[in-house]
Amino acid sequence: SSWLRATVYGALIIYPKDGYPFAKPKRETPILLGEWWDQNPVDVVMNATRTGAAPAVSDAYTINGQPGDLYNCSSKDTAIVPVDFGETNLLRIVNAALNQELFFAVANHKLTVVGADASYVKPFTTDVVMLGPGQTTDVLITADQPPARYYMAARAYVTAQNAPFDNTTTTAILEYKSVPCPAKNGVSITPVMPSLPAFNDTATATAFSTSHKSPSKAAVPLEIGEDLFFTVGLGLQNCPPGNTCQGPNGSRFTASMNNHSFVLPSTFSLLQAHHHGVQGVFTTDFPAVPPVQFDYTGNVSRSLWQPVRGTRLYKLKFGSRVQVVLQGTNIQTAEN
Repeated sequence: SSWLRATVYGALIIYPKDGYPFAKPKRETPILLGEWWDQNPVDVVMNATRTGAAPAVSDAYTINGQPGDLYNCSSKDTAIVPVDFGETNLLRIVNAALNQELFFAVANHKLTVVGADASYVKPFTTDVVMLGPGQTTDVLITADQPPARYYMAARAYVTAQNAPFDNTTTTAILEYKSVPCPAKNGVSITPVMPSLPAFNDTATATAFSTSHKSPSKAAVPLEIGEDLFFTVGLGLQNCPPGNTCQGPNGSRFTASMNNHSFVLPSTFSLLQAHHHGVQGVFTTDFPAVPPVQFDYTGNVSRSLWQPVRGTRLYKLKFGSRVQVVLQGTNIQTAEN
């Protein structure tokens, strides 16, 4: 299960061959944002698969494996990121959470975004970063504040109406080396807390995402051979006879693209069936556009709530230039 990545994980860093397109930072620190359940995470997703309900929300978020000071169980194990006054460091932020977009900020410090998802971007300065699951963002941070201890913090960004989520905040500490060690002589300096956006602050999330620009003109194909438009979201499936399902009104949640829900073959793999010409494993009639056009983010007709199940593929010629437009929907719940 991909949910095994909620157990042991780390950052895979690929260094540039010819140096960075910005001044070399004094040091680099991976910042891994994660989710933690007080149970086996594989059991969590298997229970959701079995019952058709949404997965149970996590019990905590983590930074570099530690929930931080704001959780009663972990205040002694908060991750520390040491810095010297005046130095500029590179933070490689990774959202390793399974189900949650996250806001991230460092108290009283500006962040200069220089990279995202293994690509350089035109640098821009921000107070807060927003990352979806699996996304990465590289930021420069300069230790230019009065030497002290400053919280790095992350919390959920959620736009789905009435959907339960983990509304806690994880912390790590940016610690200036010249600050007295808290363990010596009973000295304790309470870290400064950043001002994080509200959990549903779409304006801040949008302002951050639209600030990403290429550092140079990007070459893109001007002639498109295939033009695909995919609606992506949730749907509902009737509960199989004899089962008890825990989705809305006793149904099961299911994934949906263009009102179709993919069924994994049970005998042959797709590639195996294609290579050997095995019939009946899949069809090639997946729609290139939604079968029915509708107000994708408005009130959606209940006739579209239940997608068609099947193993349908869309055939492409080798070397085709394909444009894919992905559109979220308001079926069951809208998510930004």
